[in-house]
Amino acid sequence: MKKLIIFILLLIFFLIYKYLFNNICYFDNLIKDYLTYSENNFKKISPDKRWDIRIKVLENYEELKNNYNLINIKKLNYNETKNNKIFVSIASFRDPECNHTINSLITKAFNKNNLRIVVCEQNMLNDKSALIGNENYTNLIHIIKLHADEAKGPTYARFLIQQLYNNEEYYLQIDSHTLFEQNWDQKLISSLNLLDNKSCITQYLPEYSIKSKNKKSYSVRDGLKVIKISALDGFTRINSNFIENIDYSKDLNEANAWSACFSFSKGNICLDAPIDPYTPELFFGEEMDITLRLYTRNWKFYSPNYPIAYTNFNRNYRNTFWNKKTYNKKLSLLSKLRLSYRLNILPNNYKILIKEKYPMLINDIDKYSLGNIKTLEDYEYLIEENFIPDE
Repeated sequence: MKKLIIFILLLIFFLIYKYLFNNICYFDNLIKDYLTYSENNFKKISPDKRWDIRIKVLENYEELKNNYNLINIKKLNYNETKNNKIFVSIASFRDPECNHTINSLITKAFNKNNLRIVVCEQNMLNDKSALIGNENYTNLIHIIKLHADEAKGPTYARFLIQQLYNNEEYYLQIDSHTLFEQNWDQKLISSLNLLDNKSCITQYLPEYSIKSKNKKSYSVRDGLKVIKISALDGFTRINSNFIENIDYSKDLNEANAWSACFSFSKGNICLDAPIDPYTPELFFGEEMDITLRLYTRNWKFYSPNYPIAYTNFNRNYRNTFWNKKTYNKKLSLLSKLRLSYRLNILPNNYKILIKEKYPMLINDIDKYSLGNIKTLEDYEYLIEENFIPDE
């Protein structure tokens, strides 16, 4: 009996040792290969250790820090003028659908003359122009042209667009592959004007077919919600469900997140959550960034409970900025660190490290900070998730 007990204890010790050894080796290898990490890799690492991997990208700081040089930024104004004008922001990277988006935007509007459309067109020389088929509407369209190889990701493109905002009453941000329902502008304005001044109508839109331009099965989705915090980067991921039987007794569904692909609000969104130009190559993180800065300034989010517009989430028909030869994943990861720092979701020891040794990464940080009406903890309670694990 005594020998059996000793054998069992030795077996338990061996299994524990093997488990710890394998995890240590796995963790060490993952740190070495952090640029190839995946969501599944991170799920195997305890939450308190994940930041030890994410922070590794700082070893590239000296090489990349000039991407965070201070730049001149125009101060935007919003004075609640009732001018019915809609500023439309469209960032387009080599997207052959962009001209169709602009045409739909204009021809389906109740009052097209109230539109001021600004497109950041990031194309190669032979790519399709956003103005094709829209030659009769050039008075409504302003194009910012960038060579595709000079593109720095969607947030920088949207920043350039936003710098041209000129106190229009409403602000619409959409993807460059969006089709609209008739009188979309009249419907959105009517819905928004029933809400508080700090309200945003936002959604992951239903889809349309690129080839046929036909809309797919369901035309309405419910309120946009946080579905998880990703193990990969510690950022939220959001989604919404399709509604099969629409309750037309209400215009809007409550949401708890903001979508970059469709956002309609008053122009004051530019003051409360201006787009951060110091986030080159950032993609995942933009939506959480705007959500948290608006939420902590007491904004509310809603999703339309009626058909309004359609997008396409299939990227196979077009190039993306990840495909450009100048794309730099290290730069993307550095921008994610900047975001984590200024949104207070970075562990304190790493915040101190960045402030002391990597100061250019947090240039102009106060211009893009959280508000002080609600807290990050309030949002965590709302979505029933925690950004930073208990230490």
